[in-house]
Amino acid sequence: MEGHSQEAHRPRRNYSAVNLAKLDRLTSEGDVAVVPGAVLGTGRLTKKITVAGFKASASARRKIEEAGGRYVSLEELASENPKGTGIKIIG
Repeated sequence: MEGHSQEAHRPRRNYSAVNLAKLDRLTSEGDVAVVPGAVLGTGRLTKKITVAGFKASASARRKIEEAGGRYVSLEELASENPKGTGIKIIG
């Protein structure tokens, strides 16, 4: 039974967390990036990009907007781009 109690304390989902510095390194101007987790505000974003994720910190949203980009929910992105063309998944 000991193995079962350890499993009960694990998170049910394992979301990744991506910092703006990583997004800045891996994207180009005008890209659409999907983060299968949380977007965190550490680092600088120097490009105008669209970012979609499960959630984003307030500082990440502010810095994305200051760089001329935008943060959207995954649902919003799916309705805007139902085929998912031209999307980079960064996790």
